[in-house]
Amino acid sequence: MNYGLYLSASGVLTNMYRQDVFANNLANVHTVAFKPDLPMIRHRHPESVEAGFERPHKLLDRLGGGVFAGPQRVDLSVGRLLATGGKLDGALKDANAFFVVSVHDPNSGQAERQLTRDGRFTLNDAGFLVTASGGHRVLDQDGSPIQIDRSADVRLGPTANVLADDRPIAQLQVASVA
Repeated sequence: MNYGLYLSASGVLTNMYRQDVFANNLANVHTVAFKPDLPMIRHRHPESVEAGFERPHKLLDRLGGGVFAGPQRVDLSVGRLLATGGKLDGALKDANAFFVVSVHDPNSGQAERQLTRDGRFTLNDAGFLVTASGGHRVLDQDGSPIQIDRSADVRLGPTANVLADDRPIAQLQVASVA
């Protein structure tokens, strides 16, 4: 096949990939705690360089080798913070900070720890502090779920601490990711 068609195809496929990533980012622009993906594209060496030909083809090598769609990265920068007025809503201002929650795996029956930036919390019927979007239990500094008396006036303090009737009862576990 014509070498130029391969180069053109690599450009088209790479730009289709970029468009898919940007479309996903746009579709989730109003999703709470969504982190956009950044498509990465890198230059590809000419075939004679990649294959190690002894005698390169000077004309074709000047065309280059096209482009590759590289691994995409997640943009972990802090997004826009919105005041919700919710007593149990919190936000993290550090780009590498995440709330730690316990997620029940239906296949194994085990609870595993996961990270989230979604700080919309609520109390479930049993009095556990859970995420509003999935009902996952929020963990304290010791890795235990936070259970609160539902009759207490509960709110989050400014330093990720949980206050019941204005007394600190727990500290949210916040993990940093390099």
